[in-house]
Amino acid sequence: MTSAPLEANTTLRKRARVDSDVSAPRRNDFPKVEEIEHHGSFWFDDGDVILVSGTTAFRVHASVLSRQSNILRDLLTRNRDTEMMGGCAVVRLSDSVGDLTNLMSTFYESKHFLAVNDDVSRNLVLSLGRVGHKYNIEYLRAYAIDKLKAYFPSTFDEFIENDFEDDPETLIGSVNLARSMGVVSVLPAALYQCTVLRVKELLDGVRRDDGTVDRLSSEDLSRCLNGRRQLRHANNIGTAWLFNLKTGKECSSKDICLRILRRLPEQWHTLGWFTTSAVLSVAEGAFLTLLNDLCAYCKAQVEENERDGRRKIWVSLPQYMGVKVEGWET
Repeated sequence: MTSAPLEANTTLRKRARVDSDVSAPRRNDFPKVEEIEHHGSFWFDDGDVILVSGTTAFRVHASVLSRQSNILRDLLTRNRDTEMMGGCAVVRLSDSVGDLTNLMSTFYESKHFLAVNDDVSRNLVLSLGRVGHKYNIEYLRAYAIDKLKAYFPSTFDEFIENDFEDDPETLIGSVNLARSMGVVSVLPAALYQCTVLRVKELLDGVRRDDGTVDRLSSEDLSRCLNGRRQLRHANNIGTAWLFNLKTGKECSSKDICLRILRRLPEQWHTLGWFTTSAVLSVAEGAFLTLLNDLCAYCKAQVEENERDGRRKIWVSLPQYMGVKVEGWET
């Protein structure tokens, strides 16, 4: 048998929400036999079952599938004599070609790939999470859950150390996958990051390569739009300290520092930070340039105020995003 490397860079634009069952697509959606193409890597001459996704066929081994997933085993049993192709049972699936390719790669290349490769794209994680959850493959489910918790931590200190994700495909896909798997702890941070997306992206969703659209549920869409408004309001309240800045006894250059402190609200406004929903983002750019001209004491005071303001918003983040999380940081 031969196998292909895991397609870590495959762009997967299929609805991230996992189907409630694993039944095949409707028969009137089936492509004709002559329209079906062999998968370039997963077509084994000694395979005894053919999985079909759209117009792509995977000729693989029932024993391999059955050993990895009881749901796939039952599905193969139910479809044993339903449709045949080249002497093999045919099972038509609703999964995207990318998802099935990644699933076959983990089956044939060993799950140990996941344990040693930390540089895995988020799209690949979401892909494996979808099929792992759908087909009850526990090590893939656990892998995806661990990654989601790393992407969207439930503590403030961990969150601000993470790179901020602004790709609509991975953000919307992450929310949908977390919902389907019941990983509630990641939802406040994931939904928060969705509020920073353009409204059009939230409303229209993201079109994947296979033509289907990945979008938030109407409930989560409402949470994002309401959360955006609440976060902006909280930000206005939480930045009141900007208008009350004073030098302290420890200040080593009162005149210079006082002049700079009085400019900070104007700079904050110029950068659009009074009206943004990205209220947990670290202050940067021209604002930090101004801070660097302060004495060490005054700079530390501003940074402490700014961080405390974000932390207070973080504590109430589940409330703003309409999600109840037991044991959230206080």
